[in-house]
Amino acid sequence: MGHCCCSKNWVYVFGVLGAFLIILGGVLVVVVNIFITATVETDTTLVEGSTAFETWVETPTPVYMQYYVWNLTNKEEFLNGSKPAFEEVGPYTYREIRRKSNISFDDEDGTVTFYNYKAYIFDRDQSVGWDNDTFTTIDLLTVTFGHVMQYSDTGKFLHKLVHRGSLSNLIIDVSVVGFMYGFEQPYLTFLNSIFTSVELPTEFGIFYGSNDTLAAEWVVYTGQTDVSLVNQIKTWNNLTSLTYWSNEYANMLNGTDGQAFHPFLTEDDVLYIYVPDICRAGVIEYTGPNELRGIPTAKYSAPAYQYASAEEYPDNIGFCTPDESGCTPNGLLNATTCKTAPIFYSSPHFLYGSTDLLDSVIGFNPIQDQHKVDFDIEMLTGVAMQVSNRLQVNIKVGPLSQISESRNIPSLYFPYFWLNESSVLDEATADFFKGDVQNLLLIADCVKAAVFSVGAGIFVGSVIIFMVRCYRAQKRRKLTDRRVITVQGEPKPDDGIINTTYDHEYDELPAAQPSVSGENGTAKFN
Repeated sequence: MGHCCCSKNWVYVFGVLGAFLIILGGVLVVVVNIFITATVETDTTLVEGSTAFETWVETPTPVYMQYYVWNLTNKEEFLNGSKPAFEEVGPYTYREIRRKSNISFDDEDGTVTFYNYKAYIFDRDQSVGWDNDTFTTIDLLTVTFGHVMQYSDTGKFLHKLVHRGSLSNLIIDVSVVGFMYGFEQPYLTFLNSIFTSVELPTEFGIFYGSNDTLAAEWVVYTGQTDVSLVNQIKTWNNLTSLTYWSNEYANMLNGTDGQAFHPFLTEDDVLYIYVPDICRAGVIEYTGPNELRGIPTAKYSAPAYQYASAEEYPDNIGFCTPDESGCTPNGLLNATTCKTAPIFYSSPHFLYGSTDLLDSVIGFNPIQDQHKVDFDIEMLTGVAMQVSNRLQVNIKVGPLSQISESRNIPSLYFPYFWLNESSVLDEATADFFKGDVQNLLLIADCVKAAVFSVGAGIFVGSVIIFMVRCYRAQKRRKLTDRRVITVQGEPKPDDGIINTTYDHEYDELPAAQPSVSGENGTAKFN
């Protein structure tokens, strides 16, 4: 009988082959990961010819700016001291045309300089009505002049002008398009008639002068020298830090413009986005996995502490302006210094706001999934697949001595409107991404899995066969040692029966010849 060492040579051959394939699979993991990393780094750097650069210059997916206005429904009661009641009307949707202009590279510094061009085109199909619909709200310009006259050193000068001219009413009816992009203001017309040597605008709107224009200069890193710096801001409007806030932390000019992030994101990454409209960098954090058009993504959202009061979140003390006396209730950002107007930002419907904030108005219903800032980001490339950038604008109002209509109104943060700048990856771009990125990952994973599986299968199979053959060989050797058959008792001539005792393992045993010896006639088989 054979022994383990005598097992067939092919068992050893397949065992070695299996082990080799397992090792090869391990090597392939390293090689493929290096290849994928190099490919992603090449595609995500902001250099001419890269995939990221093309989509960064001009966004291929549609971007929409949706406005929801707060229509004041109890004007007279509010002017007489009641809390304001609101009806949300919207969305009024504009297609946002955006592209990078005046692009120039500094290879030595690893940066690219550009200006953001934006234009807005009304989209009736995605709106509740036409943008010439009117609604009732408070007049920001009147409130701003009232604040200046009451609290500023220039108040006396403005007070004289007010009596010569005429301020608009505190509460006005205005069209959506005029409210956003400019409408005639009698007081501005009056000022223009006085200061004839200076050309002053006669219109006022929240985003007046921002349609079909170039914004401030941006300088960001291309990622060529360090891919983790892709699209990170170096300077904005020639600034390396801001000047609006009361400490260094709040004045940090960090993050990206929100269009692209560095590749190879992890769940621990905290992402910063500089938003010029709110004069600070916002933050988004990982909140869980998601999927968009068959592409695995990570959900990043703005945390509740972003607009938390300094009392609740001490790191926000720097956003109290001009000092701690300018701290706000929970849920608000004081942008008065930045905007030179009593403007305060919040999440829509005062989401994450204090109870007092919500109790000061009628008609609000904050819903987290509908009113928070949300990003869906593909973590390997850092590409934002879906964006919902939501923000509410509020005006601080209260009795102002120079505006008679305001004398009985309650002091509160009057909600003006809220917006959602949104973009969702379309089907065509998703298919392109899956073909360009996901198929590469799928092929790489399949190759690694196949090599591992085949190698492991051959190796494990060889080991099993080897062990079975060893087991059988050992068992046969034991059986050979036990093959002793003993026949007890004397033969009887009358019946010829011989009693035998033996261990039986096989169906047939080799023939044996009896021999009789001894006095008792014991028969033994040899």
